[in-house]
Amino acid sequence: MIRSRSRTLPERMVLSPDHSPRYAGAVDPNVINEIFERFADPEEPNTDGIETFIDHVKTNISVRSKQRELYSSSNSNDSMPSTSTQVFKLEPLINELPSRASSQAEPTRHDAGESRSLEESNVDMSFLSRDSGLEDAGQRPVAIQYMKICHERKIPTLRSILRDPTSGSIDGSHSRMDCAGISGVAQVLPQLENLSSIVLRDNRIGDKGCCELVQALMAMSGRIQVLNLEQNRIGREGAGALEALVAAGKVVDLTVSKNKMGDEATARLLRGLLSTDCKVERLNIASNEAARASCKVLTTFFDDLQLSAGLLSLDISWNSIRGTWAGDFARSLSNNTNLRRLNAAWNGLGGSDALAKSNDTPRSEATENKDVFQVHSHGNVAPVTILHLSNWLKKTKALDELDLSHNRISSEGGVMLAEGLEVCCCVKILSLNGNPISQSGSRSIWSATASSGEKLGVKRQIFLNDCGITRVDAHAFDPSEPAGKYSLDLELSYARTVLRGLLRLTAQGDGQIEDCKLEGKPFSVKFVGECSEDQWEIPTAGVLLLTFHNLKAVKSLLPAAPSLLSDHFKESVLQVLSSDSSLETQQLFLKSTFAGKTFSSKQILELAMKISRKQSRLQLYVSSFHKLADVHECDSLLSNVTIEDREALEMQLRHSIIYSKHNPTGHYQLNLSDPIQREVAMHLCEIKNSDLLKSILKDKGGFKTEHEIEKVWRNARLNSLHHRYRSDVSLPRDGILTLDLVSPFYPPGDAAPMSAEEYQEMERELAQCDLSDISKEAKADEPWEIRRRRLKWRAPGKQLDIDFSDAEPEEGSFFSAVMAAARSLKAKQDGQPASASSLKSLSSRRPSLVAKKLWEDEQEEAWIEIEQRQVVVLRRWSNLHYFTCSQARVLLHRFKNDATCAEVFVILFRRVVDWLGWPAILADLRPSVVEVIRYRVGAANLFELAAAVGYYELALAVPDERWVMLQLVDASVKEPGINMVETTLNGISFDVPSSWIKDVPRDGLVTLYYCRIPETVDKFLQDVSSSSPSALPPDFYQPVGIEWVKTMKLRQIKKKMIGALGDFPSLVFRKMDKSSRGILTRVELAGGLREMGVWLHPNETTELLELLDTNNDNRVDEDEFVKFWRSVEYQII
Repeated sequence: MIRSRSRTLPERMVLSPDHSPRYAGAVDPNVINEIFERFADPEEPNTDGIETFIDHVKTNISVRSKQRELYSSSNSNDSMPSTSTQVFKLEPLINELPSRASSQAEPTRHDAGESRSLEESNVDMSFLSRDSGLEDAGQRPVAIQYMKICHERKIPTLRSILRDPTSGSIDGSHSRMDCAGISGVAQVLPQLENLSSIVLRDNRIGDKGCCELVQALMAMSGRIQVLNLEQNRIGREGAGALEALVAAGKVVDLTVSKNKMGDEATARLLRGLLSTDCKVERLNIASNEAARASCKVLTTFFDDLQLSAGLLSLDISWNSIRGTWAGDFARSLSNNTNLRRLNAAWNGLGGSDALAKSNDTPRSEATENKDVFQVHSHGNVAPVTILHLSNWLKKTKALDELDLSHNRISSEGGVMLAEGLEVCCCVKILSLNGNPISQSGSRSIWSATASSGEKLGVKRQIFLNDCGITRVDAHAFDPSEPAGKYSLDLELSYARTVLRGLLRLTAQGDGQIEDCKLEGKPFSVKFVGECSEDQWEIPTAGVLLLTFHNLKAVKSLLPAAPSLLSDHFKESVLQVLSSDSSLETQQLFLKSTFAGKTFSSKQILELAMKISRKQSRLQLYVSSFHKLADVHECDSLLSNVTIEDREALEMQLRHSIIYSKHNPTGHYQLNLSDPIQREVAMHLCEIKNSDLLKSILKDKGGFKTEHEIEKVWRNARLNSLHHRYRSDVSLPRDGILTLDLVSPFYPPGDAAPMSAEEYQEMERELAQCDLSDISKEAKADEPWEIRRRRLKWRAPGKQLDIDFSDAEPEEGSFFSAVMAAARSLKAKQDGQPASASSLKSLSSRRPSLVAKKLWEDEQEEAWIEIEQRQVVVLRRWSNLHYFTCSQARVLLHRFKNDATCAEVFVILFRRVVDWLGWPAILADLRPSVVEVIRYRVGAANLFELAAAVGYYELALAVPDERWVMLQLVDASVKEPGINMVETTLNGISFDVPSSWIKDVPRDGLVTLYYCRIPETVDKFLQDVSSSSPSALPPDFYQPVGIEWVKTMKLRQIKKKMIGALGDFPSLVFRKMDKSSRGILTRVELAGGLREMGVWLHPNETTELLELLDTNNDNRVDEDEFVKFWRSVEYQII
């Protein structure tokens, strides 16, 4: 590098008139070094060739000095031979250095690494053979000749030729070599016998220089391996010369990128590939404005498999290869099996399909529906570039690297490429940076990569930077959510790709096509089990309308064995998670790669240990949590991560951690725009499809609504509006989805309930769910701390709100503090929520009662919180174990709050092995709890035909209760004997008509007792014992005949009364005693029962009155009523 130096000269140097330094006496190597250093002028820093020349001089002097020392030590008595022929004569040599004046006369400026020509003069140049590594004496004249040529023509030199003409390579990159400079190189090229590489990047040789260079290369006997002419201002004439060079087979690796030759010039160069003598293996024509003409030549070249067999690498990036000609080029590639690398970045290949929505050119009424997935075109159909590239990926066996960055490839194109990648066995690097392939396209690419990696063992790097993976394209086909109606113009390649994807899902059993019409006529593709995928006969014209039902379903809820993770899988996961890719990219990658896999906590923890970035580890934990083999693995994962990671993980899973694939029954509230919660929602859809498949089989392939009942998805609401699941409609991309899910899977026949030891351990854990600041009994000496500023006491028909904001509790007991607050409230009436009269009656007269009620209310809220904690514990145990009906009964008995008791029932509903005992347990539950259970679980799920004997109260306006009525009607027709007894419709006796067998009315309240003869009961028990022997509880019992109806009716009357006013007979009696005389007449008895939901026939009312009236005075007093109450056996939970 030339630097500015001081003009002060050494003592033994003078300046010549032309300002060149001249030798003035003896000199050593240090002085020679200073000659060069001082020669640099700050006003003219580009002095050519001095460095090369001085290097040779210094080396020669150093070698001669060493020879003198060696000779002197070995021949001490002899004098040193004359060195007149060995020592440089510097003065004439320096005289030949170009002066500053001559440098200024030459307008071309060059780098310091080049030298100018020297006349042979009397300079001894023997050092060129000894000090520059020139072993071949025949090559010495080449350097001398080249230096002489450059000096005579005053052109720049290439240092690589001077240093070692035998090295086989010339590197003149960034040397500002022009046409004149390259002419000097061309003069000596034929003499460089070992030459194999010429690199002249970033020069300006132009057309003329290129022609001279090619002419020299043509004159050489052998071929050049590497010729790099990048960025050299080569135009049409230079392209013509290069065409001849390529056609003659004189070059193997040719780079002419960044020359902006234009389309015609580039096409002219490419025509050399059509020669049978062409030997080009690597070609780079990037950034040359190649377009239609160039594409045509490339298409012709690749259509000839024999000609294109030798080309291994092609770079066509930064050109204008798009439109129809790009499609022809891609089609010609589809048969090539030898190309190893293709760089087609920055060309706009993805825009060649010209996809558009049908609202621009409507074809039919169906296409005008915004809910229909539409793929249509404007007028002429453009080429199918991406489809041909996808087909090429399926066939090629040699392609290692493919770069399609910045080609305007849409999500549709991403899906099409993924189809080829899934079966591609060779591509190791795929770059799709800068393409708007969005979320669906990216996910398809990742899924295909994972699939091919597992099946074919291909280690592949995928680059999807700046691809808009967070953007959801509503019009893109997403194979993970394919449900919907489709309108496909089969002239378009993407439409055929979508159809092929739907057929593939159908063949896998994950979907079904319905109402398929091609141009208005029924159409079907015969493919399942009849032919391979490449033999499917897919039309290439016409508009196809169809409805696709997504039937991907959960086959079983039993724990699955963890998947075996290959080394390729682990490497790909670590590669993405350890990179600097965005969290959205990592999340989409994991979601796509983890699809269909099951993990153990050990596998996930081993991967996490190798990831240093915290957010990437969390992505791994979150994406794998719901894919762990069983609940034990979930607990293991949470317990083995760091505290910081666990808190962050629980925070991200807070809305979905309730989900367990072993016991998914429960209540959900999911944000569909959140990826984690949306994944849970998709799992719930698969569970729903499991039940739907049963209906399809029952309906022989049809999609009936099964009488509009909701057995799996209960009470579903989307943004507070009723939402019904449909297999032909995908979930919305955003919104809040709430639902009660009931699993359709019963416990397996070999399921074993938890042991007595496990049950006791669970009981101990439940007992530990206590609040440290709450005691079960009020203590007189317990100090009181106000936990809330406002306490409320509620009693039937009354409510008292006491504000403690300005009350000072007295020292002492809780009771004294409450009474002090009550007295303070009595004195201040303005602005208080309680009235003066209620305060006087409740606090002034009986202040201790107020305090006691407040304490009970406080205790009740505390117990609700405790029960909620116990529910969480029970949920975890239910994910691990099964229960018996007797265990479930005990657990239900310990929960006092209606909501938590119903939640326990929901949790245990599909985890009880002897599930035919549920109707008996349900009959003993509090009516308020039963009401919640019927709402959340549904009458259709609670109904078991094998245990159908019992009392029914069905609201026909509710779909699942109407379905139960239909099942009972159907059973009564098929079963012998008297089945429906004491049937009423809206409180009036009613005989079920035969027309109800086909359709049940949609309004009215039906009550009935369903009965069976002993033979029918025995038959059902035998069937259950043979199919599911564990389903029968040990104490299972069903009454036979109709004699039990009377007793059951009295129990139902008592149950209704308890549901209305509690288990307090005196309170119930006073409620019905409207006259307050202490007696009930027939009218008061019938009216009171009707208010509590008990409808009796007039004759039944008379019979009940006779039963209550033990002294036969036609009226019932309180003692008689209490005696009846206690005589009816009804143990309520």
